[in-house]
Parts: sequence; C-alpha cells; structure tokens
Amino acid sequence: MTVEVSKFYKLRDYIRVAGKIVNNNSVPAGAHVKITCYDAKGGVVTVKDFWPESTNNINSKSTSAFAYMFEYIGGIKRYEAEVVEARTW
Repeated sequence: MTVEVSKFYKLRDYIRVAGKIVNNNSVPAGAHVKITCYDAKGGVVTVKDFWPESTNNINSKSTSAFAYMFEYIGGIKRYEAEVVEARTW
C-alpha cells in the first residue's frame, strides 16, 4: 500500500492533508498512515498517524481518497507521508 499526498497546506490554525491511499495488494486492507513534518534544518517538528478508513478495508487493486487535519505547529518546511502498517479487518 502507498499514500499519495495531493494537498498539504495551512488552513487557519490547522494543516490539511489530502490525497489517496493505493492498495496494490491482492487482498483488501486498511492503511495506517504516518506524516512526519520537518523544519528547515531537517529536525522533526511533529509526527501524526491515523487510519484514513478507520476499520474499513480498501479493496484490492483500488484507491481511496482521504483528508486529515491537525493543529498547525510553526516551522514546518517539508513533510513525508508513508503507510506504516496494512491490516485486514
């Protein structure tokens, strides 16, 4: 499974992240996503993790759109998003 972020921006006092989860596996599964935000020197500002589909599976060979918001913390200059776990519910 992979995560593809299409939007990452500040919205008032929050960061909004949107994109899609791609399940290229042969079985339906849920994705545990981690977003790590860094400052200009490469230091970690914050780490957020979430299950975009909660306890629902994403069908095999398909995608699922997601949106997630978290409180803005100053100094964010770049981010990385990754699927850290896939689980079949």
